[in-house]
Amino acid sequence: MSGTHGGQRAVLVFFKDEIELKEFYNSPVIDDIMGKVNYLTEEATSTEVTAAVKKATHAGAITLLTRAFSRGTDFIILDEVVKSNGGTCTIQTFVSESASEEIQIKGRSARQGQDGSYVQILLEDDLFKYDITKE
Repeated sequence: MSGTHGGQRAVLVFFKDEIELKEFYNSPVIDDIMGKVNYLTEEATSTEVTAAVKKATHAGAITLLTRAFSRGTDFIILDEVVKSNGGTCTIQTFVSESASEEIQIKGRSARQGQDGSYVQILLEDDLFKYDITKE
C-alpha cells in the first residue's frame, strides 16, 4: 500500500464491517507497515473520529475504516506532499449493495476538486454471492 509514490500518498481502505476490518488489522499481512496503519470504527468517540480523519490524509498514512464512514465524512487533504503525489487513494474491499454507496466511497478520495484515486479489491469468495466466477 505504501509503494505508490514512495509512500507519499494517503490511503483509505473501506471494509464492509468491523469484523472484517479487525480481522485484516490483526492479520500478519500488515506486520511490515503496522506503524503506519490506523483504524476507525463506529466505536470511536466524536473526538477520536475528528482526530483520525485529520490524520488520515497525511503522507504515508493508511487508515482502515468501516463503510459507515463512506457518507458524510470529508477527508480533506491539507498535506502538500499528498496533494503533489496524486492525492488520497481509496480502496474498497467489498461489493456495495447499492450504486450510491459505491459512489460515496469513491468520493472520499477526490474531495473538493482535489486529485485522488479509487480501486476495488475483492476476494473471490465474496463474488460468489453475486454469481460471479473466474470464468
